Amino acid sequence: MSYVVSITRANPTLSRSEVEEVIRSDPSFTLEEAHNADTLVATWRESPTARSEAFVFADESIDVTTPTHAALGKMQQIAVALHASVTGEGGEDLTDVEVEARSTVGGTVAGLLVLAVLAAGVIRLLT
Repeated sequence: MSYVVSITRANPTLSRSEVEEVIRSDPSFTLEEAHNADTLVATWRESPTARSEAFVFADESIDVTTPTHAALGKMQQIAVALHASVTGEGGEDLTDVEVEARSTVGGTVAGLLVLAVLAAGVIRLLT
């Protein structure tokens, strides 16, 4: 199961050109070939040996699917540069999430899913 976290800004909305400027200024990103002019795809790696994360700009937001702890931190940095906010798909504001809480979003989503499965099992046992 995936979880999408987005960088958005209400007024003015994010533009492709300003997002591209921020991405190009960060050497940890690699711009990928986009399928259309309104989309921007960049891959990010915390380190050369870390898994790559796709940051996708489309429809006035930057989305990362199931971001790791480190990717969420990078999203927060980008949001600051763009005067924007970071929001989970459930609407929760993740812009200023503390380091300890960050790990529950993205990098340990699998752990949360395990807890949900365990909880469902306990509920079945009790009913």
